[in-house]
Amino acid sequence: MMNLLNRIDPERNMKRWYVVTVQPTLLDDCSVVCGWGRKGTAQQQWRALPVGTVEEAQGMAQQIVERKRGRGYEVVERA
Repeated sequence: MMNLLNRIDPERNMKRWYVVTVQPTLLDDCSVVCGWGRKGTAQQQWRALPVGTVEEAQGMAQQIVERKRGRGYEVVERA
């Protein structure tokens, strides 16, 4: 499960992207991996949130996507 979100607001010079994905890890069953940055730049940050089960990870990822949508992000791609 991967979600790509964008938030573009020309009036505020805002061009942001955000990625949320569920991935397997070596130490845990899976993690929720989030990445974000400004479009057109090399600046980006990533974090991995360890979760116990795949179901918990999918639920957490969905909560993050809904929170971002509430802040003005639009879902561009879901895979």
